[in-house]
Amino acid sequence: MRTAVLNLTVEKMVDFVNKNQMKFDNAVQRPFVWDLDRQSYLLDSIMRGFPIGVIHVDKVSGETKKDWYYDVMDGQQRCTTLFRFMNNEFELQNVNP
Repeated sequence: MRTAVLNLTVEKMVDFVNKNQMKFDNAVQRPFVWDLDRQSYLLDSIMRGFPIGVIHVDKVSGETKKDWYYDVMDGQQRCTTLFRFMNNEFELQNVNP
């Protein structure tokens, strides 16, 4: 097994999701369950520069070289929260500026 550390921006992660190159439907992942408070607290932590933990992914190869994606093994709640916020699907609540 080969491991690597990827330093991705939020924008790059959103781009991967939009291009179907990051998927959250792994059998080990529970459905998205975070409420708005928890999502807001995550974003507050990011904006304050606090660490939010490592997101574990497996790079899955397809039939062609262009046919690959990241299968999220751990971090679906955090990734989905970032994706939802970047797509204006919710506003922050209960956080102090």
